[in-house]
Amino acid sequence: MTKSIKEENISASNNITNNEGVCRTRFSQQSCLQKCHNITVYSVIYGLTVLMTNALTVYISSQITTLERQFDLSSSQSGFILSCNDIGFTLTVLFVSHFGIRYHIPRVLSLFTIIYGLSGVSTSFLRFLSDHGIPSDDENSISQRNKSDNVLCILNRNTTLDCITEGHEDSSGSIYRMKVAFILLCIFMGIQGLGKAPRSSLGTFYIDSNVPDKTRTGFYLGISSTMALFGPFLAITLGGVFGKIPVDLKETTMEPTDPRWIGAWWIGFLLFGVLGIASGLPLLCCPRNIVPADDTDKEKQENVGENSCCSVLKDIPIAIFRILRRPVYSLTILALVFQLFGVIGGLSFGPKYTENQFNIPTWKANIILGAEKLVTATLGTFLGGYLTSRLKLARQGCIRMCLVIAAICTSLNSLNFIFGCENPEIIGKGNSSPRSCQCEGVQFWQYVMGSGKRFIHRVMLDIYSSCSEAANGTVTTGICQSDCPYLIPYVVVEVLLTFVGTMGVIPVSLIILRSLDDQDKSIAFGMQSFILSLTVFIPAPIVFGYFFDSVCKEWSTSCGTKGACALYDIEAMRYTLNSVEVGVRLIVFVLYIFIFHIAKRDDSKKKNSENGHEINKTTVI
Repeated sequence: MTKSIKEENISASNNITNNEGVCRTRFSQQSCLQKCHNITVYSVIYGLTVLMTNALTVYISSQITTLERQFDLSSSQSGFILSCNDIGFTLTVLFVSHFGIRYHIPRVLSLFTIIYGLSGVSTSFLRFLSDHGIPSDDENSISQRNKSDNVLCILNRNTTLDCITEGHEDSSGSIYRMKVAFILLCIFMGIQGLGKAPRSSLGTFYIDSNVPDKTRTGFYLGISSTMALFGPFLAITLGGVFGKIPVDLKETTMEPTDPRWIGAWWIGFLLFGVLGIASGLPLLCCPRNIVPADDTDKEKQENVGENSCCSVLKDIPIAIFRILRRPVYSLTILALVFQLFGVIGGLSFGPKYTENQFNIPTWKANIILGAEKLVTATLGTFLGGYLTSRLKLARQGCIRMCLVIAAICTSLNSLNFIFGCENPEIIGKGNSSPRSCQCEGVQFWQYVMGSGKRFIHRVMLDIYSSCSEAANGTVTTGICQSDCPYLIPYVVVEVLLTFVGTMGVIPVSLIILRSLDDQDKSIAFGMQSFILSLTVFIPAPIVFGYFFDSVCKEWSTSCGTKGACALYDIEAMRYTLNSVEVGVRLIVFVLYIFIFHIAKRDDSKKKNSENGHEINKTTVI
């Protein structure tokens, strides 16, 4: 009798374990994890993984100036490093999107998220390849002036620094380590690109496939997209905080405003890398299907292994051709190409633009951008998803919404031509160089005079005397206080631009979803990501990097090798960058006009066809 009772209990236990409501992974056999069998919970978990991976992607943009100083990089080189992320993404996204849909999507997303986090942790270790750090207090002290008299700016004396200076005897080894660091940065960014390959296509497809009421898709996409937007602005804000910490974590009297300052950039890579790995683990608890699959879907899943690799590969070009024949989809992707080219370029170098345009330190620029975009981007994305769900916007309604958003953003972006500063007056630059401050061949630094209004050209030490142009005979390193009044208006415009622009995130996704058959949705989003990476995410940072280099007035040098830019023409910078951004937004506005008319025509044809079919059916009856 006892044995029979035990057998019944074991049988009942097995039935509970095999219940469809229980998560199907080894880590989710306990009943408490049945909560993962819910589309809302999945949207939150998925949003958390995208938040962390987005943070890691954008964090490097907040550290561009710091990395350029740490590894002697130009803006073109740093732009290429940013593009390597999307090179890795582009090489893998189509295959991952096409094959990933055939397997357990949450597990695929979990695996790639963990890979993403590991690459971030690896990037933080590159700190040890550079010997650039914060000068010690002894090197910073004016009492050391006599020891370094050979690099002082002395009256009517030209000075040339030797490459082999104290603490840097092995200059060739240092240059070699810098090259290795540059290569490894590119490799780790490429691995991050691989890690985010399944994110947009598989994540969006999984939500759309597991929402019983398709009008609610925008709401659930809004949840994950809103959470994801916290990532970039969390990264920028923390980038500002880490930028105030010395790179070697040692106490120093040097201020972050000093042009030699290098912040602890590596802490962010370590932090977001670890959090990325941790955020990928909960996805293992999610089921393959939240909504029970019908017989057709079950049959497809069972026959995955029966299809040969060659037959599956042959399906890819057929599916791509079928998708590209949809004009609304193709033109929407084209509009996204132009729109995101300006957005990504501006986002990649946003902190760099702000700090140079308004003459503020790097950490402050990061905190300003992070604070002003965090709330507005989150609210904008969520509001866009809420409106599409609340108003039950069909495809034409979403297109109208995107058209209005494009018009408003173009107008707002045009105001940035006005909200900028003039170039500061530079003493020691060109014909204005006073004979009492000539020091050719000495490293370029920015210095503040006693009046706080001008810069000195080519001086090496923190404080030096005998300069007749200085009000009190001395100058100090740092950034001059600017009387430019346009920082606050610029921030206000950026707040409005971010809020209105992010309201279009969900409507654009719904336009694409409603223009495709179910069988093509996953690879269509994968192809969208592939096209955007190839035409936007890869070239945009490189192009904007060249724009920054083209307006550089003074380069720093190390042993005859050109390093980072030390002084920009900020007026040329403002006009060049804003001309590009406004120009692409105008093109987007025109494209949405064409998209609306094409969608209206197609929907009208489809409606007439359905009406004709109903009439024929009635006649037959």
